[in-house]
Amino acid sequence: MGIPTETVYGLAANALNPEAVVNIFRIKNRPAFDPLIVHIPDAAAAEQYVTHIPAPAHALMEAFWPGPLTLLLPRRDCIPDLVTSGLPHVGLRVPAHPLTQALLHALPFPLAAPSANPFGYISPTTARHVADQLGNQVPYILDGGPCTIGVESTIVGFDDQEAPVVYRLGGLSVEVLEAVCGPVRLQLNQSSNPAAPGMLAAHYAPRKPLLLGAVPEMLEGLEAQKTAILAFGDTSGLPKVRRVENLSPGGDLSEAAQRLFALLRTLDADPDITAIVAVPLPEVQLGRAINDRLRRAAAPVLLSRKEQVWRALEQVADPEIPVLSVLDLGIVREVSFDAEGNLEVAITPTYSGCPAMKVIEWEILATVRSLGYPHAQVRTVLQPAWTTDWMTPQGKRKLQEYGIAPPGERGRLNRLLFESAAAPACPLCGSTDTNRISEFGSTACKELWRCTACLEPFDYFRCH
Repeated sequence: MGIPTETVYGLAANALNPEAVVNIFRIKNRPAFDPLIVHIPDAAAAEQYVTHIPAPAHALMEAFWPGPLTLLLPRRDCIPDLVTSGLPHVGLRVPAHPLTQALLHALPFPLAAPSANPFGYISPTTARHVADQLGNQVPYILDGGPCTIGVESTIVGFDDQEAPVVYRLGGLSVEVLEAVCGPVRLQLNQSSNPAAPGMLAAHYAPRKPLLLGAVPEMLEGLEAQKTAILAFGDTSGLPKVRRVENLSPGGDLSEAAQRLFALLRTLDADPDITAIVAVPLPEVQLGRAINDRLRRAAAPVLLSRKEQVWRALEQVADPEIPVLSVLDLGIVREVSFDAEGNLEVAITPTYSGCPAMKVIEWEILATVRSLGYPHAQVRTVLQPAWTTDWMTPQGKRKLQEYGIAPPGERGRLNRLLFESAAAPACPLCGSTDTNRISEFGSTACKELWRCTACLEPFDYFRCH
């Protein structure tokens, strides 16, 4: 159901029921099982779901709960792996909205609730936003009026010395936090959801090697009597190995999602198993998210250092157009290591003075340092200059789906010299009957256009 909070509207389900939680991922169409924030009625309820609360956390609870503050704390076993993405900490929050407060006090369980919008879209701040974006996928929406804050909660965790660490900036400023708990350290994460101190790329992976792919190829070089297969659906054609566990014998993606973390832990704990081979699931619906989770678990085995970095950079979003990654934009030019193993990422700015580039640089550093490269650096390369020709086809498709007309296939200079200035098609209805309203759109890299067919304005990502 959709619930109002002071930050944004949430898509809520019973946080203690994996079957209910999996519906959040299905409805949001999320490509990855990122951790979810768990909403509780008051600070006293936190003791039921966490094993330890540091002293600074108590101070923050007293000062800011109810309110836009999420605390990352070590979870109890009653919190399902699906909620935390297998991580040892859970994000807890006490929302301040009176309607949701009443709901939480009436329920015998907490609510897992990310923002109530499809993956990659703007967070909703009214009940109408939720209805427009999710439609009849959500049977109930509590209309609590417009959100009073409208940005997500600030996420705070604690290091080994129990010092506060801010993982996401939100409804509470750093200055306000420090007035209560003293100095805090910033370790900002590109994900919109809470993660453990290892950040987004450091999801739960088995201690034993996990290989993902066609089973006969993956088994080459492995000892069958010490290998397990994590299967999906029909297993009649699988080679004989020590052990086979099936995510869903009937091929049910929802069942597979609910069983994923438990079966990974089961195989990892088996003393007779030295390696795990996972069968890829269909790349549809929840299958995409399960495969993403398996790829993350397999990454330490299957990927080189450079490949791990490139894979992690896929998760760094453009702060101005969050559906695009820095790889979609084509601004990452090189990933390299020096003789001492120090990492350097070379990037080219989209244009001189772009205000988003400094934020992107910070996010890249946070991401690659979370992989275990504390001395990583970002180097700026100005020549050759960036062009929209470097954007990936996938990135241009994402722009189109997001409601922004993508640039053409050629750079701006070629277009001006050799081609007529064809009007971009409307990304909303596809009509080419469009006209430019202004050379300046929502950001400096866009123009504002209007479709004369559907009468809607839209941004056009101009050629560079």
